[in-house]
Amino acid sequence: MLDPYIPIIEEWLAAAPHLSAVDLLSRLDAHAPDRFSGHQRRTVQRLVKNWRSKAARQLISSTEITPRVQPMKGSARREAWPKI
Repeated sequence: MLDPYIPIIEEWLAAAPHLSAVDLLSRLDAHAPDRFSGHQRRTVQRLVKNWRSKAARQLISSTEITPRVQPMKGSARREAWPKI
């Protein structure tokens, strides 16, 4: 029952990722009256969770990690540590 609406839900989430499952069900009810109720809430929650997880993985994989601290060499390394 929800499958035909998944592209619409994903579009809404892309535009406003903070939307909750309850918000999405309200939008779905306005989009297709009498087709949705609170019974689909858990299904929509799982869909939102999966969408956010996928979006986070894409964000992480597109971020290149570069070291920000240069390693110290020679005597500078010894001076950086306090003598005990």
